[in-house]
Amino acid sequence: MTEDRFFPYPRRAPRRKVHLHSDSLYVVKGCNEWRRRWRKNGWKRGEGELKNADLWRTLDEALTDYPITLQWVKGHSGVRGNERADELSMLAIPALDPAETDDYLIAQYRALMSH
Repeated sequence: MTEDRFFPYPRRAPRRKVHLHSDSLYVVKGCNEWRRRWRKNGWKRGEGELKNADLWRTLDEALTDYPITLQWVKGHSGVRGNERADELSMLAIPALDPAETDDYLIAQYRALMSH
């Protein structure tokens, strides 16, 4: 098993098709469409650097090993699993120490969820 600090996953093919739901259109399109182009362009976007390129590289590697389908669902619309994921993410926020991270995604998430 190979382990990465961002996304630990075993390197073996899945036995059945996996569908992952997300309310982030950015994540869905990034995983399903854009990551191949970003990889080809050296993990850069048309207008410059790709934010969190290290995370996208890790996701690209994982999705190459595990060809799953990501599907967008509307957030806060009663989709049971999505509502539960939101609850769990809110519970985890207090455990994040802002002094120990300068992570762009964490900062954006905190700003979004504090409203």
